Amino acid sequence: MNVKIVKIMARFGVYSSVLGAFMIGVTISLTENWSFSHNTFSELGVMGAGASILYNSGLLMAGALAMVLAAAFFEYTKGDKIGQAGSTVFLVFSLSVCVLGISILDLGDWVRYVSPAIYVMIPLSTTLLGYYLFKKGLKLHAGVGLAAAVIGATIWVMGGPVNATNQTIALAPFSVWQIYIGQHLSKLEEPNEWE
Repeated sequence: MNVKIVKIMARFGVYSSVLGAFMIGVTISLTENWSFSHNTFSELGVMGAGASILYNSGLLMAGALAMVLAAAFFEYTKGDKIGQAGSTVFLVFSLSVCVLGISILDLGDWVRYVSPAIYVMIPLSTTLLGYYLFKKGLKLHAGVGLAAAVIGATIWVMGGPVNATNQTIALAPFSVWQIYIGQHLSKLEEPNEWE
């Protein structure tokens, strides 16, 4: 593992969730007649021209930063099949967020399936990467990932209407986990080359 590469990528990638939440918040403040209980986040991409451009470009930026974090995961988990599988799912999640960001283009009906797929990838990636972290002795980091996976899966298993409240409940713990593990990766000790 190249620690320097992991640290650099994690430093940038950790801001994915923060940037995404900020852009969603700004878009909500600019969108009239939108509510957490009656709308979904993806509706922000089509409600109001200025706000939708802001929302979609925010998704593109957040997805791109998440891809950088995915690259850090790939390097960190090098040589472990479970860790690499978790990194792959996280990369697909990141790419899916970017796809939602370019949905202002006519990409056909299949775009409707991207958003639900994201909420499957959240618990799957955190479970796989959490297992890898547990094996490495990072039990607290694995526990935060497991909590995010359980909350993310439970909200959809329970059923009910799909709205921004449910989406927030699924996304918030995942975002906390991303920041937590990203901070850990950005502070890894570099090996002393003189030893």
